Amino acid sequence: MKSLNNLFFLASFFFIFTLSSNAFAEGNAEKGKEKSQVCQGCHGADGNSYGPEWPNLASQHTSYLTKQIRNFKDGVRKNETMNSMVAGLNDEDIKDIATYFSSQSLAPQGTPSNEQLDSELIKTGRKIYKGGNRYSGVPAC
Repeated sequence: MKSLNNLFFLASFFFIFTLSSNAFAEGNAEKGKEKSQVCQGCHGADGNSYGPEWPNLASQHTSYLTKQIRNFKDGVRKNETMNSMVAGLNDEDIKDIATYFSSQSLAPQGTPSNEQLDSELIKTGRKIYKGGNRYSGVPAC
């Protein structure tokens, strides 16, 4: 009888472990990139949002993103836009999207890209860095 109890315990443990590991398995980042096209309008193509009203999704934990998307889908979190955006997603879609955004790097805030930098502005900044600005009282570095 003891042997049967041990076997039942091991089988139960294996079954529970299998279910829990599948519930939190990560999705496919490449598929998530495709599936996240509609998300990218606010949250950015790489998960770095375009404005402070939308959170950055880059580098967030997959489990956190999955939970939040599910909460919007189930109506636990209320936001008219988000609730409608995720309404048609299935579990695989949610895992794929969460995996994609979690695999992206968070960009430093306020750092313009090279395309946004003006060469004249760079020259002026270099001049102030080296020689200061006597008109505004900024010392040289």
